[in-house]
Amino acid sequence: MQSVLSRLLQSYRRDTSGALAPLFAIIGISKLDIAGHSQSSMSGGFPVLDVAMCVDSTGSMQMSLDAVKSNALGFYNSINNELRSRGIGEFPLMRVRMLYFRDFGDAIKGNWDLEPLRTSQFFALPDENSDFDAFVTPQYAYGGSDTPESGLECLNDAMSSNWLRPGDEAPGKNQTVTASYPLIVIWTDAPTHPVAFANSLENPKYPPATVMPRTMQGLLDKWNSDTVIP
Repeated sequence: MQSVLSRLLQSYRRDTSGALAPLFAIIGISKLDIAGHSQSSMSGGFPVLDVAMCVDSTGSMQMSLDAVKSNALGFYNSINNELRSRGIGEFPLMRVRMLYFRDFGDAIKGNWDLEPLRTSQFFALPDENSDFDAFVTPQYAYGGSDTPESGLECLNDAMSSNWLRPGDEAPGKNQTVTASYPLIVIWTDAPTHPVAFANSLENPKYPPATVMPRTMQGLLDKWNSDTVIP
């Protein structure tokens, strides 16, 4: 894995207080932090890893986009190889959703990025590797004329992913999910605009208040809702 990703890759989980807590991992993979209680529960049943990847695709991020593309098809094997090396049961099903974000609110009003947020559904790996590759490969870096980007809007969309939950039927597997592990990963080299940034709100493509909270507290409340992220 290219070293740039080890510097840029940040995953998020909920800590015991319900706050946004950073959890660093390197998709390659040389490090995968899984809590002890999770390790034991992965040894049996049908656990599922759901990953929503938010990728900054503004002009400065081409190197990272190339790294994502080159490692996309190896994602399933890389994680399971690392788990096996630690004596942890592997995931029989891994689903990955890609979200490419740019900037809803550039400094020059009306100079909007043509596609500030481009997202996919979940791809079941390894069965849908070819469809995953077909979505990832055409992506290229452009836009983002000012430094802050729309990372919070991407995080918000990732939170609303169609996560699998225990008791759900695993798609295409004729199995019932016994444990689910939702993970949001963010690649970026820039800070985010604040919630309800004025320029972003003027963009006709900006999501409505029913979709994107207009306060940071609203975003945290969504993050902490078990009805949103299992």
